[in-house]
Amino acid sequence: MQQLIRIGIFFFLLLSGIMSSGLHTSADDSSLTVMDMSESSLYEDGLRSLDGEWGFYWETFLDPGEPLPDPDALIQVPAEWTSLQLDGSPLPHHGYATYHIRLQLHEEDLNHSLAIYMANVSTAYDLFINGEAHGGQGVTADNREDMEPENFSTVYFFDADTPEVDVVIHVSDYYQRSAGIWESVRIGTASDIVAERESNTLIQMFILGGIFLIGLYHLILFLIRSKDPGPLYFSILCFSIGIRTLLLRDTLMFSLMPWISWSLAVNLEYISALMSLIFILLFLRSQLPDDLPKRVVVIAVSLIGSYLVFVAVTPTWIFRETNYVLYVLAIFATALAVYYTVVALVRRRDGAMLYGAGMLVLFIAVANDVLYYAHVLETDGYVAAGLLFFLFIQSIQLSRKYARSFNRAEGLSAELHEMNEQLETRVKERTAELKQANNHLQKMERSRRQLFASISHELNTPLTFIQGYIKAMIDGVIDRDDSKYLRSIYTDTTMMSAMIRDLQDLSKLESDQVSFDYQTVDGLDFFTDVIQEQSWMIEKKNNTTIITENELDHNHKWLINVDPVRIKQVFSNLVLNAIKHASKGKEIVIRLTSVKRADGCHALQVCVKDFGEGIPKEDIPFVFDRFYKLEKDEINDSRGAGLGLAIAKEIVELHDGEISVESELGEGSVFSFRLPIDQVTKSEGGEHYG
Repeated sequence: MQQLIRIGIFFFLLLSGIMSSGLHTSADDSSLTVMDMSESSLYEDGLRSLDGEWGFYWETFLDPGEPLPDPDALIQVPAEWTSLQLDGSPLPHHGYATYHIRLQLHEEDLNHSLAIYMANVSTAYDLFINGEAHGGQGVTADNREDMEPENFSTVYFFDADTPEVDVVIHVSDYYQRSAGIWESVRIGTASDIVAERESNTLIQMFILGGIFLIGLYHLILFLIRSKDPGPLYFSILCFSIGIRTLLLRDTLMFSLMPWISWSLAVNLEYISALMSLIFILLFLRSQLPDDLPKRVVVIAVSLIGSYLVFVAVTPTWIFRETNYVLYVLAIFATALAVYYTVVALVRRRDGAMLYGAGMLVLFIAVANDVLYYAHVLETDGYVAAGLLFFLFIQSIQLSRKYARSFNRAEGLSAELHEMNEQLETRVKERTAELKQANNHLQKMERSRRQLFASISHELNTPLTFIQGYIKAMIDGVIDRDDSKYLRSIYTDTTMMSAMIRDLQDLSKLESDQVSFDYQTVDGLDFFTDVIQEQSWMIEKKNNTTIITENELDHNHKWLINVDPVRIKQVFSNLVLNAIKHASKGKEIVIRLTSVKRADGCHALQVCVKDFGEGIPKEDIPFVFDRFYKLEKDEINDSRGAGLGLAIAKEIVELHDGEISVESELGEGSVFSFRLPIDQVTKSEGGEHYG
């Protein structure tokens, strides 16, 4: 608390010195004021400020069209008229007066379009050039009731027809402490003045855009994570600063919203400044909770908030008389912020260096503006730029804070992941086992249902024939010793036995209950022997010619790892299937070749081609399903169970192989299966295909 009192006393004394340092006495020279500009051309040398001594006529609105009398005094422009003393005492804040100055132009400036740029004149004025009215702001009067305040920067154009230009300005002020022409009046060519105005506007818009974007960004951060109030405080701080910036210098607020009144604009200017002070302290408190005491923030915010309420409820002309309170509060709040930022820096708090740099620049900018608007310094208003720098620095700090939080979260996540890795692995393994078991059970259930339906259908046909034959023999319809019917019964029972055997094989294959006797064999020799072994039986029984096409090099050994018995079964099933669908008298082509699979591995391919009727396109995806028969097979009452191709598919896939079919109606079909080649060996060495 003692630190707070010491800081307050220091800045009260500082402000008292500032407010008392601006008084000047009047000059003794009572002649008309002339500013000689004939030595330099506005077209050549650019803009010029009309800073210097002007003729001053207190409580008089002189007729600019009449000869002017000697002035009451000479007044320095820019400055408040309260800095002038008449009859030994300073002038009051409220009143009205006439300013005059005569400009002597350079001959190159004659007969050209010139312009005067008027910035801050408090609080209403009328401008006359060479006796002609060129506009003004508000309504000037000699009393508060008739006066209407208005004050924003404006450009006035005129033609320089004579070498001397008389500038007369009527000014009245009954609404604020800063009275008179207290910012420089600029003159130059019309194009230069417009260019400077546009340049100032662009700079101000750039600063405003940066401030509002930073504010919007941090508002979104707060909406995403509302636990931390820091981004919200910072966002409101940005918006408050942005609104105040709109009301300074070129007062862009009036350009964006021309309907706004001067009184409302002044209220917004003060309220936004006070809001900025409140939220800069709240923001620093949220960022430096261990260094900036809560009690100090509560006291400072209460003082600022009390003055904010006073501004909001009182008329403009009243609270404008207390603008020095705003200066005190501004310096007091920024001093607190700087002080406790230094404390955080000494204590080596994280981010204190950035906070310190931003607060130092902001404090210098605020102090400069206080001294500038108190007319102690003749610099310019830099608070907007200082605030933008401060906001930018704080944005970096907040971004660093969120980045560190994210990094910590990532680190904790990595640690948690590492701690739970074994547990997750066990859970995944158990889940995979359960899933696999569940899938297996579901598959078995589907297979069981399909199996029952298919078996019922497939066994029903031969059983019906057998029952019919036996019933006919019992009833004496046919002779019991007729061998033809007995052979039919035997054929049907044999087919039923083969079907049951195939079902058993397929069931074992699907449930992985079949043990394979894998051997590494030369694929070329193996299939050559198989073809020779089965060819004579097939050709003799079925009157079908088998043609073998071998594209494998006999000088190599094509080593494959297979169960010879099972692969022979696959080959037999494909050949028998081809014989069943081949046209009578047509041959069957068996081709041996090597191919490269989609996974990049080399494989030995066996193709069995028939020249039958072919398979319809819509049936091709189902030919390897159990009990699947083509429509023509069902019509022709084919006695096959439809299990051979399904068994072949299971065996090939258990060898990490592939099986497929290609067919065209009327052209026949080609069934192919591919087995991985482990190695191709030449007589002098080996080459691994992998």
